[in-house]
This record gives sequence, structure tokens and C-alpha cells, in this order.
Amino acid sequence: MVQDVDLSKAFRESKQKLVVLIMAAGTGERAGGEVPKQYQHFRGKSLLRLCVETFISRDDVEEVQVVIHPEHEDHYNKAVENLRLLPPVHGGETRQKSVYLGLQALGYETPDVVLVHDAARPFASHAIIDRVLGRLMTHEAVIPAIPVTDTLKRKVSGRIVETLNREQFCLAQTPQGFRYKQLLRLHERYAGQPVTDDAALFELAGEDVAMVAGEATNGKITTAEDVEALLKEVN
Repeated sequence: MVQDVDLSKAFRESKQKLVVLIMAAGTGERAGGEVPKQYQHFRGKSLLRLCVETFISRDDVEEVQVVIHPEHEDHYNKAVENLRLLPPVHGGETRQKSVYLGLQALGYETPDVVLVHDAARPFASHAIIDRVLGRLMTHEAVIPAIPVTDTLKRKVSGRIVETLNREQFCLAQTPQGFRYKQLLRLHERYAGQPVTDDAALFELAGEDVAMVAGEATNGKITTAEDVEALLKEVN
């Protein structure tokens, strides 16, 4: 932990250009509600605004850009009113395509480092961000993750066939941190691959992905039940 603190300080002192890409292009239907989950309100603010404010409050973040669904312009404008952000980017038909479009748009900013974060994780802490940035001093790809605490079973055709060693697994979170140019290259190299996060592209290329400690309160909101569970965690 001391090492992570030292490295995060070193990152700030390195004056590298850091840009944050927030993914909010999903329809968010499984969470229910009258608007997509990223625009639903918790504690008087939309989930998206909570995410954005976490990053723009940091002095090491130069710019924040949000990737949105093409039909959500009105929701987006209301959610981020009076906040200084780069113009939003319209996402594509998959998460990977949406991230790629966001990365292309960031090319005008020529960042050294990019953090990719899910708008569905409204409670990412500054401590997690510090850990990710610190480890980027020595790695090109870093993810926060938490241990698996439940017993893992493998199923085939509705039958349980194996109990897995949970010590070999973890649950990935965001923000995930990357060297910008390498992440962009890998998105171009593996365009169309069915991956669910950006670290998987580094795995496909056989490149190392470092891991730092995530937090239970940094869970992803997918359903209405997730909202209730996470609010209990952070209260």
C-alpha cells in the first residue's frame, strides 16, 4: 500500500497528460425507471454526474469526455449542466466500438494516459484512482479488482459439473488505466473481438495487466436491486 501511495505521488509529479473516458452509451434498461440508469438520480444527482464530478475534482485530470447513446443528448445535457467537459461522443453498437470511438476523439488531446470508467459505477473513490494511476508508472495496463468471496461453480446445460478454485479469480472493476497510444493500437488490432472490458485486449495481445485493490462500494449498477444494495454499502 505504501508503494501505491508513493507511485501515485510520482504520477502527479510526472505531469503526464491524463484524460478520462466515461462510458455512458448503454440503454440501461435492466435497471428499470423512466430514464436510462446513468441518468437516474441518487442523492439528488444523476449517476453520470456523480461519476463526472469525481474526476473533474482532481487536479491531475486534464479533461473528461463522455461517450453517450445517440438518442440521449437531452438527458446528457441536463445531467452535466454547468460542468466543463469535452464535447460528448456518440457510441457504437457494442461497448468496444464505443470505447474506440471515444479514444479516436481523444486523439485531438494527445493524452499520455487514459482512464476508462463505467458510468454505472458512481462511487469510485479517489483512493482507487490513485492506486490505478500509481501502478501506471510501471505498467501499460492496470485494473482495480476485488476477491471472489462466494463459491464458484461451473455449469453445463443447467447442471453443476465442477467447483472452481476462487483464489484464482477476481472481479474486475473500473476505472481501468492505460497508456493511451497502446490502448488505441490494440482496439484497432482487435476490432470486433467480443471483449467486455479494455484490459481483455491486452490479454489477447499477451501483454501484462497489473491489478490493484478495488472496493466493494465501487460496484456496478445493473438492476434496481443493485441500486439499493450499493446505497446501503456507501451509507
